[in-house]
Amino acid sequence: MSRNTNPKTIARPYAKAAFSYAKENKVVKAWEQLLATVAALIKSHDLSALLKSPSVSYDEVGEALLSALKGKADTHAMNFIALLIENKRLEVVGHILTAYKHLMYQDKKQIDARFVSASSVDAKTIDALKKALEDKLKQKVKIKTEIDPTLLGGGIIRIGDWVIDGSIRTKVTKLAHALVN
Repeated sequence: MSRNTNPKTIARPYAKAAFSYAKENKVVKAWEQLLATVAALIKSHDLSALLKSPSVSYDEVGEALLSALKGKADTHAMNFIALLIENKRLEVVGHILTAYKHLMYQDKKQIDARFVSASSVDAKTIDALKKALEDKLKQKVKIKTEIDPTLLGGGIIRIGDWVIDGSIRTKVTKLAHALVN
């Protein structure tokens, strides 16, 4: 893969093709799980190292991946993974998964958001945040909350690649940079 090529751009047509097939055949969730499994395998230290190793061919790594998936995916899914191997696109499976999920949410007219805060947030605040996001995005929003004690306060909203960082840590860092410069 060329260094100048954006992996998200490469991933998008694969995600569209996979989602189109999966939706038509009513296997959307199964394909999401397959892509998540493949992405996790590729991200694993062992497989990642093999993909970069000059002593092991890309095709050999691909064959190992296909044999690991044997019996866990249908013929069409295995053919899709084989196509990724043939086109040397295993490194973008994580991006394919992200784009695939985005297509799922668009299809359901729902977006998943993650709200990370320093401490637990009451339901009233989450509901207000959800309503504000739904008004802005014109879609239903499902919010998952997380607690990150390393945040000093405030919160961070993540929706796909979009991040709204209202954490105090970020505000302090920006202030420090402004003072130094």
